[in-house]
Amino acid sequence: MTLQDELTKIQPFIEDDETSIDAYSSDVETGILTDRRLIRFKTLGRNEDKTQVTSTYFNQVCETRVEHKTTPDFDQDSLIYGVIALFIALVSIALTGQFEGDASAVLILVGIGVGVMGIILLLEAYNTPAGSVTVHLKTADGEVAVSVILPEDHLEFAQTLSKTVSNAHTPSSRVTQTVG
Repeated sequence: MTLQDELTKIQPFIEDDETSIDAYSSDVETGILTDRRLIRFKTLGRNEDKTQVTSTYFNQVCETRVEHKTTPDFDQDSLIYGVIALFIALVSIALTGQFEGDASAVLILVGIGVGVMGIILLLEAYNTPAGSVTVHLKTADGEVAVSVILPEDHLEFAQTLSKTVSNAHTPSSRVTQTVG
C-alpha cells in the first residue's frame, strides 16, 4: 500500500478545521501530523484485515524528546579484528615452509581457518544496523504518552512534530515551573 493510499484512509479522521502539516510512513505504520494532534494508522492481522487509528492530542503533551541514531559506516572493532585475523592467517601460511610434516599441515589449517574468520569479520564490519529517529511525547508528570520509531531519514518530521507540540501550547497554557 502506498503512502497516498494510507493517507486517504486517515483523511476521514481529520476534522475540517484541522490543518495537516506533515506525514510519515514506516514499515509499521503511517502517521499524519496536524496542528492539534498526531494521528497514527496501522493495519494489523495476518491478512491486514484490522485497522488501528491512534490520536495523540498535543494539549496532553508537555515534553518532546527526539533521539537520532545514525547509521555507522562500519563497525570499527570487527574491522580491526578482521585485519588482525587476516594478518595471522598470512603469517601462519607463510611459516609452513619452515616446518615439515604434521606441523606444516597444522599451520595451513590454522591459516585457512583464521583467514576465513577474518573475511567473515571484515564482511560483518560493513553490515551495520540501520539508523532511526525515535520521538517520545511525554505528559506533564513525565510519563511517555506515545513513542514513535521512524526511519533515519525522517528526522525533519520529528523536528516538525516537536515544533508543532510547542506551538500547541499558547503562552498562557504552557506548563511553567518556578525555580527557587
